[in-house]
Amino acid sequence: MRKLLLLGLLSVSGNLFAQSCYVNMVDNYNRIIRTFTAFGDQDSCIEGMKECRKSIRLEYSRNPRYPNGSLDCVRPIRQTPTPTPTPIPAPSGMDARRPVNFGETVVFNNRFATIAGIDMNGLYSIRSNDGWNTTTYSIRRDLLSVTSGCNIGLCISESVIDVMSSRLVKIAAISFDDRFVTQSTDGWNTLLSNVERNNLASTKGCVQTHYNQICVGQTVINRMNRYYTVAGIQFNGNVVLRSTDGWNTYNVNVNPDELVITR
Repeated sequence: MRKLLLLGLLSVSGNLFAQSCYVNMVDNYNRIIRTFTAFGDQDSCIEGMKECRKSIRLEYSRNPRYPNGSLDCVRPIRQTPTPTPTPIPAPSGMDARRPVNFGETVVFNNRFATIAGIDMNGLYSIRSNDGWNTTTYSIRRDLLSVTSGCNIGLCISESVIDVMSSRLVKIAAISFDDRFVTQSTDGWNTLLSNVERNNLASTKGCVQTHYNQICVGQTVINRMNRYYTVAGIQFNGNVVLRSTDGWNTYNVNVNPDELVITR
């Protein structure tokens, strides 16, 4: 009789554990946006599917980052939900979408914050670093920018030139969507989010022209017979020039084929 009761309890316990199921909300690149926890059949997870599709319809349908039809709900091959994300060694260019950890510094709404916790749905709690220690809850991973790593040839703390403003800034964070957060170097340390890679010029490296190779730091002459110093290499292959008249003004989007290197 005791054996039968023990087997019955084990069977019930097994069924209870088997009732936990998980559904991932993914984008067109199969990147996980959110994870939903529910109770149901392991293969279908109907309730989890309902919650995921409801979230897409009500919370993401008007988000310009996720056009209609770009999100889907899928069952993960392996059940890997955990209250604390485990860091995954990311290849070059993948630091933008890696999990963030408890105590890690991130950027949210143009402010530095610290990860204070994570719930079972994969949403984060953050605490502001401005001295007020304000805590904000239920933040999606795609809204947080990481303050370590590299992406698309640029790394954290690297000096770059903002092509739109023609100013020297530094990389402060990498956003989930491959954009960047920059910080001014004028003493105000102002943060600017959602900066496209095309609008940032690296302050190191070279670019190949039809005739030779032009590198940062070289002195060149333009078509107006004026001397400049190569200050940056843009993502589209153009260069940024810095004047040598003492004002150090920047001239952006210059075709390197129009420049002559001084020997």
